[in-house]
Amino acid sequence: MKILLIYPPFLNPRVSSDDVASVPIGLYHVAAVLRHQGHDAQVANWHTPGLDLEKAMKAIEDFSPQVVGFSIVNGNRFGGLDMAALIKEKCPSMVTVFGGIGATFLWKHLLTHFPQVDYAVVGEGEEAMASLVKCLEQRTPDRIWKIPGVALLADGVPVLSERQGYIKDIDALPRPSKYYKYQHLSLSRGCPHNCTFCGSPKFWGRTMRFHSQDYFLRQLKTLSKNGIRLFYISDDTFTLKKDLVISVCKEIIDAALPITWNAISRVDRVDEDILYWMRKAGCIQISYGVESGCERTRDLLNKNMATGDILRAFELTTGFGILSRAYFIYGCPGEGPEVLKSNIGLMDAIKPLGAIFYILDMFPGTRLYEDYLQQNNLTDDIWLKRQEDIMYWETDPALTKEIIAETGDALRDHFYKNLPAYVYDVRLLDDPGLAKEHGDFCSRLGMTFTVGDYAADSRIPEPAQVAAYLFEKALAYHQDPRAYLGLGLLRQKSGSFNESANILEKGLELFPDDEQIRLCLATNLMNLGDFSRALKHLEPLSHLPQAKSLANHCRGRLTGASR
Repeated sequence: MKILLIYPPFLNPRVSSDDVASVPIGLYHVAAVLRHQGHDAQVANWHTPGLDLEKAMKAIEDFSPQVVGFSIVNGNRFGGLDMAALIKEKCPSMVTVFGGIGATFLWKHLLTHFPQVDYAVVGEGEEAMASLVKCLEQRTPDRIWKIPGVALLADGVPVLSERQGYIKDIDALPRPSKYYKYQHLSLSRGCPHNCTFCGSPKFWGRTMRFHSQDYFLRQLKTLSKNGIRLFYISDDTFTLKKDLVISVCKEIIDAALPITWNAISRVDRVDEDILYWMRKAGCIQISYGVESGCERTRDLLNKNMATGDILRAFELTTGFGILSRAYFIYGCPGEGPEVLKSNIGLMDAIKPLGAIFYILDMFPGTRLYEDYLQQNNLTDDIWLKRQEDIMYWETDPALTKEIIAETGDALRDHFYKNLPAYVYDVRLLDDPGLAKEHGDFCSRLGMTFTVGDYAADSRIPEPAQVAAYLFEKALAYHQDPRAYLGLGLLRQKSGSFNESANILEKGLELFPDDEQIRLCLATNLMNLGDFSRALKHLEPLSHLPQAKSLANHCRGRLTGASR
């Protein structure tokens, strides 16, 4: 059978789409199981708000699947519902299936109110979806209602025979990397913690299962071989099993995989050993959910972490040359000037080099949401309204829109205005064995102030000066090609083309195969009017569209000059 699995559009645009842009790894696992069983299963990442549904429908009709599955989180459920309604209008014989965390907690609601949803997969989807597709293929619909984990309407009533049990041996699943290219992958499933704002405990049952080192590394090796260089490890807490993580890191090093990767952890789940091996294996960023500088707020969120652990984790992480990113949550119970002061105080203490600020949301499957329904005698029908979420502050009379807006602005402004000071305070470990990694860390961070997100943010004072400091610091540790490129770009932007060319020529002597240094050098030479030398650097880069265009321009100038 042909099956199309869709990650549908969200309702609202994001300031930064990093955390929602990638297809959930679970959808690739479902697709891999279907492919393993001989089906033609394709994955479509259509998460962007405002997606042209007619064009999407045309793509669906061109593929002509018998089954269309939707990976639903709360924010994209109406994107899925709108697409499913259009499918039923244009191609009523196509079967629609909703799965993922959003469908798991709202399956009764979805099946009751939205006739465009034929089935919902509740919990882990691999086995349930495979069994559903088999019944559809064999035309035995009477068996579907017996499949664990599949919900449907029976005589107009939504029913689920039983929830699918957890897959004990997750290594038994086919590796998605055999069939698909992606950047998100995970070493484990589940989380032993029980934060009140998170749906993971209820979805996974706080049951931890781990892939073996071999399974995980075979995915990395295959994807790396297919050209993927940057990975996002999406485990709730990647570092839970220290020995396993270190073994994985050593294997990445032994295999000389040319990759970098980001991870998520908890501040009480890292130490010197694990951070050392993670850095040597290519880890460039770790995100920590610190949530709040106010211990009372952290207790209300059931974070169970001490301030001392937060301080230690950020100092260690930065010291090993890993960018430390902090998640903060505001708009919590008791939000006010004192909490804001505590958040800013913690920020200045940990000096994060990246920060994400979220307003406290209440989603189905979380304890916050369940308490809200119970206290207000409400049902899941509140989600009939076209909204992504319910923010806690909207339910708390003590909080106002103005308080929340002012708090968010204050946190973000403080972070960006003080980010240069955080950078200048970075103290990398004095370890010659980490010199190359330290150079890479400094030059990579420098680029964010040169051409990355930080370069364009008006709240950050003198980003070019910060970048120059970082590039010089990188070269003090190691002959880093990105540092030469970064310094060349800075001089080029300031109009110092001769100085830029000198820096880039030195970099090219050390790294003759670096295409970006060569391209940047060529543009400097063009600015200096030396089109002949520029062309010599551009001709080996003819496979790059930008270089090809610049080379043609050089030829035109040289031809005109010779007439």
